[in-house]
Amino acid sequence: MTPGRFTALLLLAAAPASAQGGYQSEDTFEFFLDAFVRQEWDRDVYQGYEAPPPNPDPWPYDPYGYGNVDPYPPATGARFGNTDRLRLRALPRIRVNLPRTAIVVGGDFAWTNEDNLDPVPDNLADNFRSTEARLDLAYLDVRPTDWMRVEAGRFPMPVGYSEMIWDHDLRPQGGALTLSPVSDGDVLERLDLVGLFAKGSHVFEDRSEMFSGAVEAAFSTGDLSQVVLTGSYTTWRELETLESFLWRQNRRGWTGGPPAGPFDVVDGVVRFDYFGGVPFSLLADVCLNTAVDDENLGVWLGAAVGGFGSGRWGVEYTYAWVDRDATVAAFGADDYLWVTGWEGHRGQLDLKLLERPRSASVSTLSARAVGILTRYKDSWVEAERDHWAKRFRVELVLGY
Repeated sequence: MTPGRFTALLLLAAAPASAQGGYQSEDTFEFFLDAFVRQEWDRDVYQGYEAPPPNPDPWPYDPYGYGNVDPYPPATGARFGNTDRLRLRALPRIRVNLPRTAIVVGGDFAWTNEDNLDPVPDNLADNFRSTEARLDLAYLDVRPTDWMRVEAGRFPMPVGYSEMIWDHDLRPQGGALTLSPVSDGDVLERLDLVGLFAKGSHVFEDRSEMFSGAVEAAFSTGDLSQVVLTGSYTTWRELETLESFLWRQNRRGWTGGPPAGPFDVVDGVVRFDYFGGVPFSLLADVCLNTAVDDENLGVWLGAAVGGFGSGRWGVEYTYAWVDRDATVAAFGADDYLWVTGWEGHRGQLDLKLLERPRSASVSTLSARAVGILTRYKDSWVEAERDHWAKRFRVELVLGY
C-alpha cells in the first residue's frame, strides 16, 4: 500500500479541483518519482495451520469448503511466530500534458528479501509480488469540457473509497467518466458523479469485472474547512477468475474455490478537513454487502493531523472492524495482515527530513514509523480469534 494516505488526502483536498487535474502546468513533460525503503516486523502471528482431512460433501455455503463443522477444532499449544522482511520500491512516472488531455505512464519496480510466492501459499494478503518490474499506470486523462473527465487505461482509482474497499496501490483497468455539474459553489463547492468499469485490475491473475457508481459532494463549512460526502454502489462479477490465493478471508463455496459472494456493496464516506495552522482530517466509512445476510458489515475510522503541506510532521490513526464478507477481500488494503474478517488499530508518524524546491513542486525525504495491532476476529481457528498480532514498520520515503 502506498504510504501517506491521509497526508496526501489533506494536500489534495486543499487544492482546487481544477488544479488537481494537472492541466495548468506549463511543462509539457513532467517526471515524478515515489520510492521507499521499508523494514517490516510481524510479531505473534498464528502459524499453526494444518491441512484438515477432505470432506467429499461440503456444506453449500461453506466458508472454507470443509462442511458445516469447524475444520480446526480448539486445541492447546497454538503456535505463534515472528517474521521480518526488507522491501525496496520505486514508482517512476511520466506525464505528457496536451490541450485538455494528459498521457500518463508509470512503472513499479520492487525487491523484497523474502519471496511471497515460494512456496505458493493457500492465502496471500500482499497486493504485490516480492520482486517485480511491471507497468503500473498507462492511461489517457481527457477533459473535453470543464465539467467532464474521461479516463481510460490503467489509472488511479477515481472513486473516493477508503482502503477498506480498495488498496490505493491497485489500479482499475478500464474506463471512468466523471461529471462535475458544480465545481465552484459557495456552499456546495463541488459535486462529482462517477461511473467506473474495470476488468482484470489486480497485479495477480484476475479477469474479474467491477462496476461502480458514486456521488461525491464537498460542502464549505468556513474559510478553512470543508465536509466531503461520498456514496457509492459497487458490484463484482466473474470472481472465479481471481488467483486462488486471493480469496483471503472471504467465505468460499468449496475447497480451493473463489469467494462465494455475491458482493453488491453500498459504501458511505464522511470526511471533515481543516486547513488552518495545524491541518487535520477526520474520516468515517461504513460499507454493507447487501447481497448476503450476515458477516457483511465494515467500519473504518481515521484521523490525521499535520502533513507536509504545513510543517515537518504528520500523525495518523486508523481503526477498523471488517466482517469477512463486507467486501471483496482481494482488493482491500494489504497493510493489516488480513483484509476482511479482522479488527485492528494502526498508528503512523511522519517526519520530514529534507525538502528541496524544484520547477513546479518540491522534493521531500521523510522518515516514517508505523505500528499495527490487529486480530483475526472471524478466524476458523478459535485460538486466533482473540489473539492480537503486531506489525511494525520503519520507512525512508522519497517524493520527487
